[in-house]
Amino acid sequence: MAELLPLFPLGTVLLPGMYLPLHLFEERYRRLIAERRHADPVFGIVLTRRGREVGENPEIHDTGVAATLVAAGEYADGRWDVIVQGGERFRVLDGNWDKGYMTGTIDWLGDPAGEDAPDRIAALADTAAEQFERFLKALERAVGEEVPRQPLPEDPAGRAWAISHRLPVESWDKQRLLESPTTAHRLNDLIAMCRREHDLLVNTGIGGAAGGYAGSGFSPN
Repeated sequence: MAELLPLFPLGTVLLPGMYLPLHLFEERYRRLIAERRHADPVFGIVLTRRGREVGENPEIHDTGVAATLVAAGEYADGRWDVIVQGGERFRVLDGNWDKGYMTGTIDWLGDPAGEDAPDRIAALADTAAEQFERFLKALERAVGEEVPRQPLPEDPAGRAWAISHRLPVESWDKQRLLESPTTAHRLNDLIAMCRREHDLLVNTGIGGAAGGYAGSGFSPN
C-alpha cells in the first residue's frame, strides 16, 4: 500500500541489513531528524541520479531502502551524528521538496525469492559465495595483505545482501543489485560482478571500485 515517507538523497546506496553512519549538518536534515527521530522508518534513503546531495535538490533513482534509526547524537550547534540500518525496499511513485527536504509517495517492494526452485536458489547462493571468496583471494594478492572475512548468512536472501554490501563496486552496481526484482536475479548479478571484479584484478591489478576494500566512514550531508 502506498505511503508517504521523507526521503534522503545520497551518493551512497543503503542496502537491507546494512548499517550506515551519517553526519547531518544541513538545516533541512537537522529539521528532518528532529521531527522523525522517534518514527520507524526514520526516512528512506535513495541514490542521487543527477545533482549534488548537499545544497541542491537532486534527481533520484526511484528504488530506495527504508532506514531505521539505530543511534543518534546531537551537537550543541544542532548538527547530528546518526547510524541507520537498511530495512525494506520501496519504489518512489512521486516526490516533492515542499517541506525543504524531499518527501515521496512510496510503494513497498518486499524481497521475493523468485520462481526458481528453492534448491536452485540455494545453489546460486553457494556459487555467489564461492565467486566472492575467489575475488577476495585475488584482492589479497593485489594489495599484499589479508582481507578480513565475516561469516555469510546461510539463507540465500541474507547471503545475497551481505555480499552485495561487501563487494567493493561503484554505486551504480550497488543500485542495480538493490533493484534486482528477486533474490535469484540478485544472486545471478552478484556472480557476474564477482567474476568481473576478479578478472579486473588479475588482468590489471585493480578492481572496478575506486577505493580499496571493506571500510566505513561518515557520509556527510
